[in-house]
Amino acid sequence: MSTDCYYAVKRGKQPGVYTSFLELKKSIEGCDFPLYKEFKSEKDAYDFLFGSFGLTKNKLGLYQELQLTKKYSSWPSTFVSYTDGSKKNNNSSYGFIGVVNNIIQYEEANLIDQDNASHIVGEFEAVIRTIQHAVNNNFKRVFIFYDYAQIREVLNYQGQYDNECIQNYQEFVYKQLSNIEIEFIKVKAHRGNQFNEYVNDLVKRIC
Repeated sequence: MSTDCYYAVKRGKQPGVYTSFLELKKSIEGCDFPLYKEFKSEKDAYDFLFGSFGLTKNKLGLYQELQLTKKYSSWPSTFVSYTDGSKKNNNSSYGFIGVVNNIIQYEEANLIDQDNASHIVGEFEAVIRTIQHAVNNNFKRVFIFYDYAQIREVLNYQGQYDNECIQNYQEFVYKQLSNIEIEFIKVKAHRGNQFNEYVNDLVKRIC
């Protein structure tokens, strides 16, 4: 995508990143309180749409990761989740936890029903299941803490991958943007974040 202007719609009829004012107008028609912003950079537009905490220019320390978890998990109508995927031998698994008021209140993990699936399949499935859980329980927004970089990176390139797993993941996330606000927060693996360590152990036990 190459253009002079990018419109990021975070709240509207169909949230996403658009390159023309006509597309922008169509995406917010019928929404009483749309939230959108114009950018010169495509990357900045996607950062506005999905969040940029933990990415290259906005890396987080352990203290910041835990403070954001504590802050967002106290917000009303908000689901805070840590996700992970794993692979051992021929088994792959996904898992996620829900944090409320800085305490783990929900967990879900299972094997992937697919022969010789990679851990990447588990990573994407964990995010899909997290969003499904949040939507099914009528949350208005979800914060997804993750440590596998592609979770967020591939969303910047909608429709530009041949991989079916990535395509299905992209399609699901973009479709759900009209149902719930989704924000991703990148954390560093294996450095003492108890929530990330917990979900990591959870998916490994399933395998």
